[in-house]
Amino acid sequence: MTPLKYITIYALCVISFSAHAATPSEELSAKLQAINTFTATFEQRIFDKTNAPLQQTEGKVIVKNPGKFYWSVKPPFEQLVVTNGSKLWVYDPDMEQVTVYQKDQLDATPAQILSGDFTRISTDYTVSKQALKKGEQSYVMAPLKATPNGFESLKFVFNSKNILSAMVLTDKLEQRTEVKFSKQTANKPVKDQQFDFVPPDGVDVIASE
Repeated sequence: MTPLKYITIYALCVISFSAHAATPSEELSAKLQAINTFTATFEQRIFDKTNAPLQQTEGKVIVKNPGKFYWSVKPPFEQLVVTNGSKLWVYDPDMEQVTVYQKDQLDATPAQILSGDFTRISTDYTVSKQALKKGEQSYVMAPLKATPNGFESLKFVFNSKNILSAMVLTDKLEQRTEVKFSKQTANKPVKDQQFDFVPPDGVDVIASE
């Protein structure tokens, strides 16, 4: 599964922490758990290992925890990625094709982490924290064990208002995917129907194994 298909993306809110000094892993988990729904527009750029640009896209993302995710990319690279928590559909209009993935095939992907599987952050990843300019902070996750759909690193960047402003994913081929967010809203009502998907008539439906 390519980064475009599994990256997913969210605005996160700060919650009150206990008196003890929280670890970076605990801080990141707490920020993720504080979000119930998230909507934003995004701009995504993909680079190869030499930093040469490969693709630039934009679109909209909607998340509802636990487990629901909607990622819509505008033309000319139109694509729709939707999961209702049990299945994930990847619809490519240009190819007239829908690929269906089961929940267990999303193991160790950003989509799984960001849509509600927060407990694994502390058990399956190392997390480091870095202070950036103008009050920004970043958290970098690296998996303890390699997995087929996994990544080498995943960075979350939060602005001075503790809203997720960017994400950077590096895969095993050293390809880098950068996502910048705008017009973020958090914890506003989102209907479950947003995450239902029915393949259009006439398209090929492929079950991934």
